Amino acid sequence: MNRELHRPIARAITAFFLVILIKFAADMTLKTLEFYSYVDIALSIAVIIILLKFRVEFNRVITNEDSRSIVTGLVLTLVIITLYATFRPYSEFLPYGTYHIVFFLLLMAPLYYLWEVLHKNADRFSELFVLTEKRAICSCGWENPASGRYCGGCGSPLPERK
Repeated sequence: MNRELHRPIARAITAFFLVILIKFAADMTLKTLEFYSYVDIALSIAVIIILLKFRVEFNRVITNEDSRSIVTGLVLTLVIITLYATFRPYSEFLPYGTYHIVFFLLLMAPLYYLWEVLHKNADRFSELFVLTEKRAICSCGWENPASGRYCGGCGSPLPERK
């Protein structure tokens, strides 16, 4: 993996570790439930900030636009789920089901965005997850099965494989 990719990942892991330490310290020391809920909200907002900073830093390093879209969609999904879990105890002040419906609709936007990107690139993902035979690339750039003798793009003979 590229060293530039390590930096945003390492920063995010370090920040999450510090948030977990703060959460652990709050669990051990805070006995007042009211104050603990405020700390929980503050830590959730810190997690959201960490996720959004990670998205910006990681997308700055990635060159492929579709990969950037996938990272953005995943991060936004995690942000919405974090917001949902953070403020769920306060959903009783809203009419029944409104809170859940609103967050469901909010969650559908990044999930549809992810689905669109993944659907557009389904052929690339199938090659990653399915064991396929090796490919021979012609001088014209066309990918051919290794068992082929001639290029499917330009028709020129492919080099012999040993």
